[in-house]
Amino acid sequence: MKFCPNCFQSGYEGVRCLLCGYEKQPQTYHRFLTPGIWLKNRYMVGRVLGAGGFGITYLSFDSQTRQRWAIKEYFPSSYVNRNPGETEIFIYTSKKQGEFQEGLESFLAEA
Repeated sequence: MKFCPNCFQSGYEGVRCLLCGYEKQPQTYHRFLTPGIWLKNRYMVGRVLGAGGFGITYLSFDSQTRQRWAIKEYFPSSYVNRNPGETEIFIYTSKKQGEFQEGLESFLAEA
């Protein structure tokens, strides 16, 4: 059963949702998290809401509260990457580790 990455209902056939009308857009950046994966066994990742140089924001569904939320991922594209279909990120070089950590601390403080 496929869930729509927009309304999180089961009327999704992989291209267009029969319930909300969401239509799959071509994924322009292949390092996004895959819609439908679960984070912390609680949050289902949906469609990308936006992406910039330091992060990616996803629509998500909280299985406990049964509500939709935005999840922001710290993803400084000049320092990190991920293999398609995976959740883990890797830092390009150990020289970037310090800069990545500083940015992550700022990101968490802002959250």
